[in-house]
Amino acid sequence: MVEGRAAALTGDDSRPHPSVVWYHGDQVKVGRDALDMLDDRVSAVAGDFVRSPKSLLGKGQPHYVGGRIVQPVDAAAQVFRHLRGARRPEEAQGHRLQPRGRHHPG
Repeated sequence: MVEGRAAALTGDDSRPHPSVVWYHGDQVKVGRDALDMLDDRVSAVAGDFVRSPKSLLGKGQPHYVGGRIVQPVDAAAQVFRHLRGARRPEEAQGHRLQPRGRHHPG
């Protein structure tokens, strides 16, 4: 939230960060790095990738991804951590991400 309005978090190229997680061996790549390696852009879970992990929340079903069992909440947390770390200084300065439904203008 910036001045009471939702602000888009975009990359240096001004494009939105993709919600894609790539589990590759012991590495986890998120966002554009993961999307660039994704061949199948249709399935939510395919091989080593979880696409749009937030859409899997609430289904409570773990998935076998990249040789490991991944809970939807853990895949979504990877995206949220990536977004938090990807904020540009001008987006983050003096502003905090507000949890949905808990923002109360002062």
